[in-house]
Amino acid sequence: MRLRIHWAAGIAFAGVVALLLPLAAAAPAQQPKLPAASDDAPTQTLAEYRKACDAGDMHSCDRLGDRYLRGQGVAKDTAVAVAYFRKACDGGNMAGCDHLGDMYKAGYGVPQDIATALTYYRKACDGGDRIVCDFLGDMYRTGDRVAVDNTAAVAYYRKGCDGGARLGCYDLGYMYEKGQGVEKDLATARQFYGKACKLGEQDSCGR
Repeated sequence: MRLRIHWAAGIAFAGVVALLLPLAAAAPAQQPKLPAASDDAPTQTLAEYRKACDAGDMHSCDRLGDRYLRGQGVAKDTAVAVAYFRKACDGGNMAGCDHLGDMYKAGYGVPQDIATALTYYRKACDGGDRIVCDFLGDMYRTGDRVAVDNTAAVAYYRKGCDGGARLGCYDLGYMYEKGQGVEKDLATARQFYGKACKLGEQDSCGR
């Protein structure tokens, strides 16, 4: 199975890792997934985010959390970032739930708590963030801070794929190809690889 960067809401988080490496010195050797970098235009100000968040725009609350996490336009404060991610999640913003899960998984702004991280990841997945479903599948397949459980991995990959996550379909095809968590079935594997290809996952095309 190929390695890949996890995506949150379609935005790569690669730049965030470098910014937070000093905070991760005491963390386990495996670098945890971190919240995505902001995709907002540079003209948007912290004050505008606060106003919108206070008015009930939960996306703005999530973006405020991102700004505090990365120290963009404000002093970096992971505890405040957690508070805004929590507000966004409580208000029904699934990106906020995903990011709150990231914070608990990594131990940024809160004590590391994998059970709580899983709770928020599951909430995001159940709330329609199918990319998070695929990420949960990866956690269970690889044993990333949880016991390896290929049956659970397949269930999360399937949920992601059913919701249109191309990587979920790719991963489900892989599980059928290798017979992990399901009975080996190459015909079914090809079906899921084909679906992933149609959704834009080039690595699955022709498999």
